[in-house]
Amino acid sequence: MSNFTRKCPICDITIGYSNKYIMLNANRKNSNCKSCSRKGENNPMFGKFGELNPFFNKHHTEETKQKIIENKDYSSYKTNEFRNKMRELSLGENNNMFGKSVYNVWVEKYGVETADIKLKELKIKHSKNSLGKNNPMFGKPSPVGSGNGWSGWYNGWFFRSIKELSYMINIIEKNNIEWCSAESNTYQINYVDFKGNDRTYTADFVLNKKYLIEVKPKKLWNSDSVIRKKISAIKFCCENNLIYKLRDTPNLSSLKIKELYDTNQIIFTDRYEKKFNETTGIYKI
Repeated sequence: MSNFTRKCPICDITIGYSNKYIMLNANRKNSNCKSCSRKGENNPMFGKFGELNPFFNKHHTEETKQKIIENKDYSSYKTNEFRNKMRELSLGENNNMFGKSVYNVWVEKYGVETADIKLKELKIKHSKNSLGKNNPMFGKPSPVGSGNGWSGWYNGWFFRSIKELSYMINIIEKNNIEWCSAESNTYQINYVDFKGNDRTYTADFVLNKKYLIEVKPKKLWNSDSVIRKKISAIKFCCENNLIYKLRDTPNLSSLKIKELYDTNQIIFTDRYEKKFNETTGIYKI
C-alpha cells in the first residue's frame, strides 16, 4: 500500500497515490475512486454521448479555429524558467514513475495476468529489434572482449553491462541527476584503433547536459583501447562544450540484481536471461 492515501468521499475505500502532490490535488478536488467515478452521474461523460452532446454533429468554423489559435499564447512555455520548473517537478519522488517500472504500471492498469502477457510481448519485441540488420553491429566486427557484459533493459533504458546499470542506480538515480543516454549519433566519437583503423564509439551517459561519462572498471583505465577512446573523447568534448569523465562505481550485489529482476524492473536479453536463470540469480562479470 502506498504511503500517500485518502478515503473516497462516496464509498470510503482507501485510495493510494504515487506521491503526495497527486494526493493533495485529488483531496482538493474531492475526487472519487475510479469505481465511483465511473458510476452514473459521477462519470464526467454521463449523458453526453451522441445526440445528447450539445455539440453533436456541429463543427467550428475556420474563422473560429483561427481565433482559438491566435488567442493561445505559448511564449511562457518557451522560457528557461518554465523548463527548469517542469524539470524540477519531474525529478525524484515528484516523478509519477519514481520507484516504478513499466511492469508496475501495467499491473495497476490491467492486472497481473494482462501485465505478464504484455511483458512477454515486450521481450519478444526487443529480441526481434536486435536481430540481423536491425542490430547496429550487423556486419561489423565485435570489439575485443565484447560479449562478456550482462545486458538488458532497466525501466526501458538499455544497459550494456552491470557496471553501467550500477552507475545508473548508485549515482544517477540516487542523486536525482538529470541525464540522457550518450549512445546516439549525436555523441558518436571517431577514433583510431591500435591497427590504424578508423572506428567510432559512444560513451554511456550525458549528465546535466555538461558531462560526457564513460563507465569502465578502473583496472582497464590504462589499457590501450580506453586511452585511445579517451583522447578522442576529450577532443570531441572540447569541440562540443562538454567535459569528459571516466568513472567507476561498485557493482550492484547479486541480491540487488535478483530483486530488480524479480520485480521486473530489469529485463535481460534472451542470452543473459537464460544464463541468469541457470545460475539462480548469481551473475558473474
